[in-house]
Amino acid sequence: MGHYSERIKADKIYRNRNNFVYCRGHGIRLNGLFHGRQKKNDEIDKKTEYKDNAVRIAVERAIILAKQK
Repeated sequence: MGHYSERIKADKIYRNRNNFVYCRGHGIRLNGLFHGRQKKNDEIDKKTEYKDNAVRIAVERAIILAKQK
């Protein structure tokens, strides 16, 4: 619709270096941690990570239930 999403909730398999770089370049927040060693002064917002993960799990649950029907 002419703009990028504010955030993306993806499984671990999609949280690779290329996708992190692409999202960072377009101002998109990709849930989860960047792979590799974390920076010393890099703080993690645990509440936001928890909320993002909970929403992602709820969406996946709905998809799995739809597939079973």
